[in-house]
Amino acid sequence: MKKLILIIVLLSLGLSAGTQSKKAMNEYFIECRDGNSGSCHFLDMQFKKKYNFKMKTSKVYAKACKKGDLQSCLNLALLYDNANEVKKDKNRARELFSKACEGGLSNACFYLGFSYYYLNGHNKEDKKAVKQYRKACEGNSSFGCYYLGKFYYQGYGVSRDADTAIHYYTKACNLGNLGACNDLAFVYYGGRYVKTDYVRAGTLFLKACKGGKTAGCKSAASLRRTGMFDY
Repeated sequence: MKKLILIIVLLSLGLSAGTQSKKAMNEYFIECRDGNSGSCHFLDMQFKKKYNFKMKTSKVYAKACKKGDLQSCLNLALLYDNANEVKKDKNRARELFSKACEGGLSNACFYLGFSYYYLNGHNKEDKKAVKQYRKACEGNSSFGCYYLGKFYYQGYGVSRDADTAIHYYTKACNLGNLGACNDLAFVYYGGRYVKTDYVRAGTLFLKACKGGKTAGCKSAASLRRTGMFDY
């Protein structure tokens, strides 16, 4: 009850100027109260950003997940995974990741694959992780492609294959994964599995840098100082 009162007070203050905006926010609140997980998530982000106040959404996600809302299943899994609002439960998180993945959410497949690693480290379950990363990548999850590339590059759960690794690193980078751009740049910089290409490496480092990855900025600057790449 106290949380509902606080939310109403915040709404009365207005998250943004204008009657129309306030009306929209009230509609989100009503939808959230009635069990719309998407509206709850939106409000959660708005309150956290403007008022440093976090709504409790786990019950709404659980209810929506039971009704078949796969995004709510993924959101609830992440709460269990990070001990946010609920007690940390990696196995419960994995069950929910699996449900969302089987329903077609590619990012859930990535998290499911990652769970095989972070629960047990690299071991016989690496093959299971690769299977889920592949499924995630096929659904254009940038992290799924990135980690699939990593596993091929290191030979985890699959035979080491640099060409396949580069393929997935490239796809992940094109999907906007800055870590993949940075790692791919090092492949071209090192020249271990491909012909050394400082210009291509520099271009990828710079792309990672412009996206906010500090390591990419440092690497691009280093190449520039040596005269191997300019921008």
